[in-house]
Amino acid sequence: LNCCRGPSTMLPLLKEIKKVCKGPIAALPVPFRTTSEEPTMEVLTDPDTGMPAFPVDLPRFFCSRTQIAEFAAQAKEIGVQYIGLCCGNASHYTRLLAEEYGRKPPASKYAPDMSKHYRFGNKEFVKKHHTPGQQD
Repeated sequence: LNCCRGPSTMLPLLKEIKKVCKGPIAALPVPFRTTSEEPTMEVLTDPDTGMPAFPVDLPRFFCSRTQIAEFAAQAKEIGVQYIGLCCGNASHYTRLLAEEYGRKPPASKYAPDMSKHYRFGNKEFVKKHHTPGQQD
């Protein structure tokens, strides 16, 4: 399956296809939050204006990184062998897909590392590297 549908509206179709298709399955949804009421990016409606979001006002509908990672995990569990994203894809999404499929692309070095976060990170790391005036 390629394009138009977002992860949440493509997954049910992938499950049905897997039941009857014995060959490889590909999934390349768009990274937008589609719903059962608005199953494709072309019919998404801006809730503030009531106007169609497609083609230029789609950014408010982007999936979160967590949603893309969850989609990849579910697609892998279903048995999808070829995974990607279509219109609206970004490099951080592609990295997430690869990582969920057990790969470690060079871009993994740019993945968020919350252990280094100033507030939520590892206390020793934060103390050592983010406390003004403190030296080794």
